[in-house]
Amino acid sequence: MRTNSWDTQPARPDESLITDVRTTIERLYRSDSDIQDGELVSEAAPLIRNVILKRIGECRDNLLSMHQHAYESTSEIVDLSDCVKAIIMISSLRSHSEIKNSIYINACDPTLGPIFTSSHDLRESVYKKWMNPSNQYGEDPRYFVSSYFQIVLNDTVTAKYMAAFLESNIGREILETIRLPLGDCPISYSQIGPSQEINTNLNTIFKGWELGQSELQKIPILRRDLNEQESYIALRTKVHTLRLQLGELEKLIDIGPLKMEHLRDQVGSLLSAIEPMTQEERIRKWCQQDESLTLEFKES
Repeated sequence: MRTNSWDTQPARPDESLITDVRTTIERLYRSDSDIQDGELVSEAAPLIRNVILKRIGECRDNLLSMHQHAYESTSEIVDLSDCVKAIIMISSLRSHSEIKNSIYINACDPTLGPIFTSSHDLRESVYKKWMNPSNQYGEDPRYFVSSYFQIVLNDTVTAKYMAAFLESNIGREILETIRLPLGDCPISYSQIGPSQEINTNLNTIFKGWELGQSELQKIPILRRDLNEQESYIALRTKVHTLRLQLGELEKLIDIGPLKMEHLRDQVGSLLSAIEPMTQEERIRKWCQQDESLTLEFKES
């Protein structure tokens, strides 16, 4: 099961970081009005990376707490660095030799686009997005950033598992911690010259921001044994299929079904399959199954 969610919500800003970054940038602008955005980003980068590392630590603590209550000893929380052979920066718009057991993550914003497991699929997806006429105007250029991290995994995890895990709800929360935690904050400053008032914003200044490998390697990963990884992928595929079936069922209900009783039975079957049962309900279900088997035996 592969998802292809290109849309994402704005990153959660850190207000104290925004204040510190604005102060730093305004100070640099006042001392050198010709300073380039790249230099501003370099100066502010340590402030940003400290906040990202703090968020990664908080995320790891939350995941460890969940793991202690929900998972068996066959899985463990590790850093991404414990699962990789190499991390390589590549261009999504060029052909690359396929390296087995690799995943590809957007270096500008890791939540943009799916987690690819093939450089060919990455290139095709980016080109299709770019060539789509409906996306030619007003599209966020970060969608088409050429820089991607190719993460070559070691033999403790499979690329399919890592992609599925990072595209799960928990995985997206993990990737959220390493996004640029700045909003579209305006910045104004005065300078001597023809244009005395300069107006810009943080999004413009940091349009070329790229995640650092040091932060990426520290994100927490739930590493299962290889057999469980296969089971996880199969189970997520079934859940995805169930979600699609629910969507189709909802459409039938919305348009005014002719066989309402049949649809009620379908909904009831789905709910009974996923709702938790009490011990009494389980016993009643077993008894009903036994009665059904007894009747079938007598009839035969």
